[in-house]
Amino acid sequence: EPFVVLEVVFVFEDVTDEVAAAESLAETEWIRESLLENFPGMVYRCRNTSDWKMDFVAGQVESLTGYDAGEIKSTISWGETVVDPRDRQKVWDSIQSQLDDSETFGLTYRIVRRDGTTRWVWERGHRVETQDGTRLAGFISDVTEKRNAKDRLQWEEGRFHSLVDHVSGYAIFTVNREGCIESWN
Repeated sequence: EPFVVLEVVFVFEDVTDEVAAAESLAETEWIRESLLENFPGMVYRCRNTSDWKMDFVAGQVESLTGYDAGEIKSTISWGETVVDPRDRQKVWDSIQSQLDDSETFGLTYRIVRRDGTTRWVWERGHRVETQDGTRLAGFISDVTEKRNAKDRLQWEEGRFHSLVDHVSGYAIFTVNREGCIESWN
């Protein structure tokens, strides 16, 4: 007996939005990973407590601190281990003071790397309110070379001014690019 098809039903569903969302999510994830891998420093989210226990860290954490990201999140206290003891109270006070006035903060301070070397870092962050309480999120980058150059320049300027101020019997002056005298003894 022949088989007879009485009815054929086709059901179509438009999945254009779902496909576009999945592609967008994949692209966003690729951009995020690419940026974090190439960011000259680290990004973080942490508790707003003096130990700054990290919830999230990414980027060049190990090259900055000597610790890998897993250690920074699980066993290493940023505030008690990484921040230089000479700067701990100043860093805490500065961040809290800035957060009293605004949602953002920025400062430069010293850290101690795993190998014991000291580096200068610049941190910029903001307050984030979560269900678990206040968090800070931001980025930290190494500014040691810039800080050392600034210190050397200030030292040289001080030495120059001391020399100029204490020389007698000779005229010492500086001239700017336009040929105008800027300073003299």
